[in-house]
Amino acid sequence: MGVSISKMMGKIFGSKEMRLLMLGLDAAGKTTILYKLKLNQDVTTIPTVGFNVETVTYKNVKFNVWDVGGQDKIRPLWRHYFSGTQGLIFVVDSSDRDRLDEARQELHRIISDREMKESLLLVFANKQDIPGSMTPAEVTEKLQLNKLKDKIWYVVPSCATTGEGIFEGLDTGNKVSRKSNILGTQHIILGGKTIIQADCTIRGDLYRTLLPSSSTAATSQAPSTSASNPNIAIAIGRYCILSPRSLLRPPSKIYRGVYSHYPLKLGDHVFVGPDSIIEAAAIGSYVHIGAGSVVGKFAIIKDCVKVLDGTVIPQGMVVPSFSVVAGRPARVIDEVPETGQEMMDLREMYRKI
Repeated sequence: MGVSISKMMGKIFGSKEMRLLMLGLDAAGKTTILYKLKLNQDVTTIPTVGFNVETVTYKNVKFNVWDVGGQDKIRPLWRHYFSGTQGLIFVVDSSDRDRLDEARQELHRIISDREMKESLLLVFANKQDIPGSMTPAEVTEKLQLNKLKDKIWYVVPSCATTGEGIFEGLDTGNKVSRKSNILGTQHIILGGKTIIQADCTIRGDLYRTLLPSSSTAATSQAPSTSASNPNIAIAIGRYCILSPRSLLRPPSKIYRGVYSHYPLKLGDHVFVGPDSIIEAAAIGSYVHIGAGSVVGKFAIIKDCVKVLDGTVIPQGMVVPSFSVVAGRPARVIDEVPETGQEMMDLREMYRKI
């Protein structure tokens, strides 16, 4: 799922500071990006032997950006910078196809580390000004980002020397009503350009915490053990619209005598109609949920699905892609046409609200 690196820093979260770690192979353009962010100038750089750290303020948010050298001999030291990292910026030279496999291996090694598992991931597909550079889609495929599970990522085409795409990566574009009810914001991820309307309720406070001792019951209300790596209760993709009086609540169940909540994930371009209740395990991309609908606990809605008004999707039901569902309980009554994805694209609606 593609998202903005600063999603947790939106206005609703109140936090005004974020630690970012910028890594990548040598000569990818990391230091040039850092000083473009800091000075908005193209500066002459030399290979970074150790690290550079700068504070960048953007839209009232302070980003502490650590740029660490990418040479072979320095990479074993990267892990010493992982602690406390909230966002990882991984810079790729998109004109260097020969080293993409090496970049993929290094990236997956980083994000598999325990201290980086819940950090946000922004990939700059850098050097787009060079003819023949790979597109963001190609970089996504080469880095195998679509295989990542439980990882929020975003790929931005960039040119460090001109600044193209650099500031876009730090921007969320979320529109959140002051009259919305958002609880447990540190456990909610917004993917960028999401609209949360008045009286919408999002229960991020209902998150799953696994305590280390098997003799101690896991509880959804236990405090987080790490402020920088909170348990994620609800992850919402890009260009989602949550209508008035809708409710998003993580699904829950009793397992071995322990009551716990589990993550709720929404893809991109998801419309949740007024007065709807969502307790699903996962909702794909390009999904339209009509007014007054109920999506039961641990239900799964796949991509390109239209849920008609007043539909009740039972607990655990899996709704296949390109389906139209209706009824109480829900059943498939039709198919979404192949052009359905274009019809459910919410970018134009986002611009109008």
